[in-house]
Amino acid sequence: MYIWVDGIFSGLCSEDVKLCSLVIIGVNEHRQKKFLAIEDGVQESTLNLKQRGINTPKVAIGDGAMEFWSALDDVYPQTRQ
Repeated sequence: MYIWVDGIFSGLCSEDVKLCSLVIIGVNEHRQKKFLAIEDGVQESTLNLKQRGINTPKVAIGDGAMEFWSALDDVYPQTRQ
């Protein structure tokens, strides 16, 4: 029903590139928390949640994961942000 999204940046950096892990945690209608995904990269990136079997969330909560929000609009346009 709800998903929380956050990009966690490491303190390690190589030149101008910061490593990032995008973490997604969901809560279902029974209030059970589930770890849904983690993806590493150089910025907060997108995940294909539909391929992982995630139904349309009612609400997505997070901070500046801009690429994630664009993908969410494309994949789950009815999800409130």
